[in-house]
Amino acid sequence: MTQSRVSIVGAGIKIPDHMTIEGLSVLQSCDEVWTVLQESPQTWSLTKNCTAKVHKLTDDYSSNERRSVNYQYAVQRMVNRALQGYHICYLTYGNPTYFDSVCAGLIEQCEISQVYCKIYAGVSSFDLVFNDLEKDTAPGVLVLEVNRFLAEQKSVSPDVSVLLTQVGLLERSIHTPASATYGGKLAPLVDAITDLFGSEHQVSLVRSTNRASGENGFVKSMPIEHLSRMSEGFLLGSSLFVPARKTHSKH
Repeated sequence: MTQSRVSIVGAGIKIPDHMTIEGLSVLQSCDEVWTVLQESPQTWSLTKNCTAKVHKLTDDYSSNERRSVNYQYAVQRMVNRALQGYHICYLTYGNPTYFDSVCAGLIEQCEISQVYCKIYAGVSSFDLVFNDLEKDTAPGVLVLEVNRFLAEQKSVSPDVSVLLTQVGLLERSIHTPASATYGGKLAPLVDAITDLFGSEHQVSLVRSTNRASGENGFVKSMPIEHLSRMSEGFLLGSSLFVPARKTHSKH
């Protein structure tokens, strides 16, 4: 058993193409790998011994709890294992410090518990999204997780482009009936964007190709009102780009 420590490894987006040599080395040397990756460990270019120590955090998530509660439980479970003297690796998508609540919780809890923690960067989803969109971010882009956007929409300016992440994980509003279709579940998001940018505003759904899972990438532009017609499977893993409202200069 090794020294108590937690390693946080970013796997990138295209698994295993984006997994770094450094990250793979950590996976091989740690005692346990805890992950949210949906791709099978057999596709990660690992040895058989390493594959055997992989645990899916999502297997223990409760459907009756909010995601934030499941995240807190996952963090505490990994830190507890580290305190028992194990080298724990948390493997997550992209660059782990970008919009990953479990990563943020681990960093905080490791500091409180005095457990050594190190982060290994990966290719960010934003790198791929803006590459696929062929957009220059120099004019400025506000990046928000979709549920955070809904909570803070009053502070968002329509004069700045917005990239919404994890659109497929939109939480059901307390005002949305339990029997509502998935399109109905998206209604609060459609309404919020419409209020800010207008009903005819064009948005783009974007998802990068994932070779391991077989999901095809796409960039699909549409009026915001058409978003509610998209299926849940179509939105999972997708981001939504909302360009800034066009302003007309006076001459």
